[in-house]
Amino acid sequence: HPYHSLHFIRSRRLLLRPLSCTALSIISSIQPIHRISCMYPRGTIPSPSKREEFIMTTPPTLMQQRAIAYSPKPFGVISLFASFYVIRHLIVHPDKKERLYHRLVGYMNVAIIFRSIAIIRGNWAVPKGTPYFAGALGTVGTCTAQGFISILTSISVASYYASLSICSFISVKHKFKEEEYKWNEKWIHFVCVCLPLAYSIWMITEENINPYGSGCYGASSPLGCQADPDLVCERGSDRINLAML
Repeated sequence: HPYHSLHFIRSRRLLLRPLSCTALSIISSIQPIHRISCMYPRGTIPSPSKREEFIMTTPPTLMQQRAIAYSPKPFGVISLFASFYVIRHLIVHPDKKERLYHRLVGYMNVAIIFRSIAIIRGNWAVPKGTPYFAGALGTVGTCTAQGFISILTSISVASYYASLSICSFISVKHKFKEEEYKWNEKWIHFVCVCLPLAYSIWMITEENINPYGSGCYGASSPLGCQADPDLVCERGSDRINLAML
């Protein structure tokens, strides 16, 4: 997303070279961006009246909105059934649960199940009537709940996935004698569950869970208000600070 990679300059608008505007206009057709400003060659700042001439409004078409809203759902369904299969396999073979590596795989797939449900729910959790979100049927409450699960599980899944590499490393280091390193398991769960949970709760208290992408995630509302000085943010704090955190 361009908000993560471009600098805010001059009245917190996105000032870009003309070449960048072509690429950004393509991105904006996928993700709604309220205002984009193009500028003259580096080092020259046009007058306010000239700058206003370069402001573009590029809302997504209805077809693009539907593509954003519904394209992730089949992958969420596939991921859901695949995770159920992995957990069933671990239950049917209880000997595998004796190994730390397989336990971590199991916990990760539990998180993936909830992440998949959040992906399937997607746009249906977005408050009804939200601009540029096709099929929005929810409320602020459903959006907050879906975003909470999405943030918690996306961080948790990534952390558990990273822990598998750590587990493999320490297994080799200790010659697969699990009794020498299984004490790490509680710290892995602390990092993979407790820290994402605390962060997700903080996002709720700051009202930073709002419509974004194909559902609800960490964002201000209305979308793009941080980039436009003329658009007042109704919910959420500065997204740049959130990204840094």
